Amino acid sequence: MILAHRGCSSLAPENTLAAARVARQVGADGWELDVQLTADGHPIVIHDCGLLRLTDAAVHPAFADRKPYIVSRFTLAELRQLSTGGPFAQRDRHGQIAAGAVSDADVARYRNEPLPSLEEALALTRDLGLVVNVELKDQTGRTGGDAIVERTVAVLDRMNMPEQVLISSFNFDYLIKIKLLRPAYATAALAKEPHPDPLGLMEALGADAYHPGHLMVTPELVRRIRDAGRHVNVWTVNTTDRMRELADWGVSGLITDFPQRWMP
Repeated sequence: MILAHRGCSSLAPENTLAAARVARQVGADGWELDVQLTADGHPIVIHDCGLLRLTDAAVHPAFADRKPYIVSRFTLAELRQLSTGGPFAQRDRHGQIAAGAVSDADVARYRNEPLPSLEEALALTRDLGLVVNVELKDQTGRTGGDAIVERTVAVLDRMNMPEQVLISSFNFDYLIKIKLLRPAYATAALAKEPHPDPLGLMEALGADAYHPGHLMVTPELVRRIRDAGRHVNVWTVNTTDRMRELADWGVSGLITDFPQRWMP
């Protein structure tokens, strides 16, 4: 399974509907997105806790006095006024605009691409026939952040597409709460460092999958997890050779900024 990391973030602004559409166009099976809560408690799709890397908040005339530009201090309506296209073009994080892989017409079309709500992202996922990995960002210590699981579950319930959704987080308490509230939802434990007992961790959390960095796995670990009937999806795999190697090891899924590089 090929999951486009934050959508096809090499060819479109990350974590946007445009990135999901491009992921579908290049053949990805699904996409990974990040969720945080707005000041008024809505799940919105964005990775960073700050807005400066990903949006035009710093130059938007309506928000000149809103420093520091933190997601959780803005309402959904305010965040929807921001655009992701300018920073995408200026930063060209993956060098694909410079390489000619993103056309001038696409850059212009992305100019006003907004941050989507989780509900909008899920609706498009369903329309495109994709699966989605919803990563819950750690909201510990942020005003209202403790509600992220309940707020996310409420949106998922409204959309009624559990077979297309996998929920992951580095905050394992969130995964435990998800399973308590909705046992049918698939969950995955994200790992920043190799865990000494991934199978034991998944058992303790009731998780269906383990999500390590791709350099944190071995063929033996992959085999043990798969033989136990659970899944291992690795991030962030951006070269064709490494994709092929990990696929040969038997990983369940590859999370990549470059789904267009996958060659079955």
